[in-house]
Amino acid sequence: MKKTKLYLNHAGYCLAKENHAIKDGKKVDVQFNALWGLILHPEKGYILFDTGYSQRFFEATKKFPNSIYASITKVVIKPADDVLNQLKNYGIDPSEIKHIIVSHFHGDHICGLLDFPEATFYCSSKALNHTLTIPSFIAFSKGILKALLPENLKERTIQID
Repeated sequence: MKKTKLYLNHAGYCLAKENHAIKDGKKVDVQFNALWGLILHPEKGYILFDTGYSQRFFEATKKFPNSIYASITKVVIKPADDVLNQLKNYGIDPSEIKHIIVSHFHGDHICGLLDFPEATFYCSSKALNHTLTIPSFIAFSKGILKALLPENLKERTIQID
């Protein structure tokens, strides 16, 4: 019997007010790790579940209005903690990642998408449509940084509902 294996890790974290994420939370900074998973499937090979933060976050949030996102959500990630670098440390070449499941399109889940130009993405049609149709000038207010998305996102995505 072939088994599927799951490895969990995180690629950086952000500090945000607890009450921004949790109803009736306190007005204190809490650390939210940017989780990602690596699934080793016996037939499909390596599958990523989200990609966490990457150094691209800082480039994507340099200018207004995305800079507001960075000022509210303080991101901490070292280059070695990018999912791409972590995979390389495990001996996994980025070209071996053929599938990425995207839970949703907030920055802490998709900063590494551009590192996998051969991968097919899987997400809900609601998440994809929202991400593609929200205007760039307000997308940051919903946690979406369009600069982190591949230009051919729609063509590379299989919608699952």
